[in-house]
Amino acid sequence: MDPCDPTIKALAASIRKHGVREPLVATQDGWILSGHRRHAAARSVGLPTVPCRFEPFHRKDDPDRFLVLLREYNRKRVKSLDEQLREEIVSCDPKEAYCSLIDYRNEKAAEAVAGADAIVIPRAKERVTISAAKQPLLDAIKSVIREQKDFWPLTDR
Repeated sequence: MDPCDPTIKALAASIRKHGVREPLVATQDGWILSGHRRHAAARSVGLPTVPCRFEPFHRKDDPDRFLVLLREYNRKRVKSLDEQLREEIVSCDPKEAYCSLIDYRNEKAAEAVAGADAIVIPRAKERVTISAAKQPLLDAIKSVIREQKDFWPLTDR
């Protein structure tokens, strides 16, 4: 948290005048779940301690629970789009997200096909035989390709 942020400065002025009105919430090992702004503001005014309520677990022992509670405690706060996106990324199930992505792509592909005009794909033409005039060129090409066998696979592009 940036102590120069105007909202932190305003909260610091309130804390200086009225104290910390709502306790912070933290894990047993001191990781803040709720009250990051209050903590930054209290720190900026030089408070040595702040009221705190502790959840009965350690972050290192249950990082998934920590992330869930962090999001839940901060759900009401007005957040930037970046903060909202980060919270949703943390809370999503990777397998479920992948399935949703595949479903979304399939829906979009079906919409594209449904809205497209059809074209007729003509039957492939039969290859004509090489004329006597072009046969020496074909033989030269085949010779070069055979000479480069150590570098295969080659392409005809």
